[in-house]
Order: sequence, then C-alpha cells, then structure tokens
Amino acid sequence: MVQKSHFRWNEKFTLIEFLIVISVIAVLAAMLLPALNKAREKAKQISCAGMMKQFGVCSVLYAGDYSDWLPPASDLKWISGIFPYLCRGANYTEYRPAFNKYVQCPSTVLVPLVQTCRPKVILSYVATIAFTSESSFQSYGSPQCGAWGRFYADTVEKEIRSQQKLSAVTGSVIAVEAPLYNSSSYIASFGARPFSYHVPSYTNNVASGAPQWRAAFRHEQRSNFIFADGSVRSYRNGQQFGERADAWIPE
Repeated sequence: MVQKSHFRWNEKFTLIEFLIVISVIAVLAAMLLPALNKAREKAKQISCAGMMKQFGVCSVLYAGDYSDWLPPASDLKWISGIFPYLCRGANYTEYRPAFNKYVQCPSTVLVPLVQTCRPKVILSYVATIAFTSESSFQSYGSPQCGAWGRFYADTVEKEIRSQQKLSAVTGSVIAVEAPLYNSSSYIASFGARPFSYHVPSYTNNVASGAPQWRAAFRHEQRSNFIFADGSVRSYRNGQQFGERADAWIPE
C-alpha cells in the first residue's frame, strides 16, 4: 500500500523571503539595464546613420540633375535642395510633422526653447563649410577644399561662389550631426535647427565653450558624419579633421 506524503508547501511568503526576491530582481535589473540602454542607443545610432545615408544618396541625385553642383550650404538651403529627393516632391519649408522621420535623429537633445515653441519639424543635421567667410577663404589663396560649401555665404552672389561640385569634394564630410541652437532665430513653432554652419575648427575644439558650434556627439560620445561618397562614419569627440585646403578630410 502506497502511503501519501504529508509534506505540504507553505503557501505564504514570509516578509524575509519577499525581500530576498525583491533584492534579487533589483540586482538583475541593475546588471541588465546598462546593456539594454547601450543596445537602445546603438539602435538609435544606426537609425541616424541610415537617415544620413539618405542625405548622401539624395545629394548624388541632386548633383546628377544640376551638372554635378550641390545646392548652397547656407542655412536651410542645403536640406531644402535635397529634400524633394528625400520625400518625393515635397517642399521642406512646408514644415509638416511627418518630415521628422527624414531629418530628426532619435537621440536629439531637445533644448529649452523646443519645449516652449513645440516646433513642427526638428532638423538634427547641418551642412559643412570650409571657411567662416569668403575673405578667410581668399586669404588662403582660394584653395580647392572639402565641405558642402567653400565658405559661409549670406548673399546670393556669395552663394554662387561658395557652391561646390560633388566630384570636387570626394573624401570629405558634407554634413554632420549638430546640436539644436537654443535661440529664437533658430527655433520657432514651425521648425528647429542647429547653427547655420559648421567648420572643422569647431568640431576639432574639444574644449569649446560654445556647444552650438560643435558636432553633436550624442551616441555614447560618438557622432555620425556623412561623406560625399555616400558613406557614413562614426567618430569620437576629438581633433580629427583637416582645415583650409583639406577641410573636412579625416586626418
């Protein structure tokens, strides 16, 4: 005859057992959370790189339609020029919220004015230039330099002289991730964007006290850079780009 066991599980947790379980869960969460955060940030970096890759493709398409010329680098003209290729036939200055999926990095840090103005479109990138002004460009003998534009231009005449041909900037960075500029001149209800332009000295200056002039190293202290050949490369914060004649060519 088989005897039945009289052993019974205690159906109630004691307070000590409950605290032990909670402690184990907390320890496991603390161990896994950094890895999960890192994986999430890596996914955002990949998404950002894919977005920038499209900038490269659309720049090639634009140049193919305009005798190898890139659009002007000034202010929003670079993104406005290639945007109809990003979003078929669309005009960037219509500022539709749907445009964010083409131009907003998922890791973009939202500055205070963004919270106040609630812009429809947030642009996380900016075109590169080699010199801050035409006079500084000329002072170096008007070199053949890399970048989306030769120098910053505030008039149509200067824009024409500043424009680059795509074939002339092979191997150079043409657009970078950039922080939003917390200024009413750059952030309004219709849109938010970075400072108007970036030169190598801004990004190379690790100790810069003006973060709006620097590339945004928002991916675990790394930043994506799009090159004229369509490749996207990730760099750490530091001095790594040439200036003057070899502007925006990695050293």
